[in-house]
Amino acid sequence: MQTQESLQTRYRRAVNLVEGDRWSRLMAYPMRLLAAKLLHLVSKYIPIPIRCKARPFWGGKMTVVFPEPMSHAIYRYGYCETDMSAMLLEILKPGMIFFDVGAHFGYATLLGSALVGEQGQVHAFEPTPSSFQILKANAMQAGNIHINNIAVYSKRERLTFHDFGLRSSTLNTFFAPRIDQRSDKYLASTVYQVQTISLDEYAKEIGVMPDVIKIDAESAESQILQGMELIFSEARPAIIMEVGDLPGALSESAHLVKFLVEKQYRVFKYFHGALVEVEQAAEFKYEPGNRLFIRVQKNK
Repeated sequence: MQTQESLQTRYRRAVNLVEGDRWSRLMAYPMRLLAAKLLHLVSKYIPIPIRCKARPFWGGKMTVVFPEPMSHAIYRYGYCETDMSAMLLEILKPGMIFFDVGAHFGYATLLGSALVGEQGQVHAFEPTPSSFQILKANAMQAGNIHINNIAVYSKRERLTFHDFGLRSSTLNTFFAPRIDQRSDKYLASTVYQVQTISLDEYAKEIGVMPDVIKIDAESAESQILQGMELIFSEARPAIIMEVGDLPGALSESAHLVKFLVEKQYRVFKYFHGALVEVEQAAEFKYEPGNRLFIRVQKNK
């Protein structure tokens, strides 16, 4: 098992290379960058998504899909979502229980698996059947991952779901997708019913409470938090949650952050290579990104 320190070192090396000069990147990954360019160009002109193997920074291989943007980043440099990756590396420790809500193809799931080790557990949730099949294939390489083809919500029910296909799978949602415009001529959604569950219900069923939860659920974050009252009361987990408001829209993110602040959570963001604490009032409008919420004391 790799240590947390060694994984952090490998991650910093990957980030420093990406944020450095172009020549250094080309020298480090000449064939990988060329292949990524070709795959991206070809995938823009054919309707069928292209599946291939990427090499994440912690080692091993991971199935990704072109032209999906997160897959492109992982294939090129071995990681995606700089802030979320740094947060997981900071707070996940061996033996912890990690819930990955909106697991997609399994990037955070696999990174979490490497961090919590054999004594820990990762529980991944992905409702989209096509994305779930890729998650399942990726999760087979680790024995501490439990995958769930189900959507997380405020309670158990069946809801209408919009599936935009593997090419645009990060847009899949219960609601209208959070986009202002798209140029992908192959973008189209399939609508069907999916089963939902609350995290409280799931935790009671499996008999464990999470230490860390990552939430990336395309506008369902509020409902997910509403279904966590038992977890808030008993587990006080750290939470990594994606935020981001469209131009001209009301700040839904401010409402979510306020909800957690009122539950005695402190808020952190990734800024210039480090986690820094921020005041909720200082960020009424939220740029796309992740925030880390850490609860430091129990309610009395």
